[in-house]
Amino acid sequence: MCIRDSIIMNAQHQKRLGDALDATVKFGKRNPLIAVCGGTLVACSAVAIHYKNKSLNCLLDSQQNVTTQLLESSQVTRQQLQQLDAAVTKDLKARDEITRKLELQNVEQTRSVDRLQHALRSCQVNPPPSLPQSE
Repeated sequence: MCIRDSIIMNAQHQKRLGDALDATVKFGKRNPLIAVCGGTLVACSAVAIHYKNKSLNCLLDSQQNVTTQLLESSQVTRQQLQQLDAAVTKDLKARDEITRKLELQNVEQTRSVDRLQHALRSCQVNPPPSLPQSE
């Protein structure tokens, strides 16, 4: 559809609307009671449309506010989760380090206990010479 066709269609629609408005005005002049009822209907419809649009705009504003709050809170939550992940990673590394130190201490203590047991067994198998008793 080109611009020329669009202009022609708009002109035709305007002519039809003008004809319909003229017919409505003529009908209203012949039947004033029906015209008052029609006017009341139009006024009530206009008020209803106004409040519908006002409510819709209010809802859209609320939706935008909720979306903004959701994005902000999700960013905060994401940052907190990253901080928590970093803290957990740090704690896990510290725990692994402590565990490694304890394992090394355990190995050292096991070796020390083994040496002491070996020394004790050698003392039991080959008792040291008795010391002369002084009288």
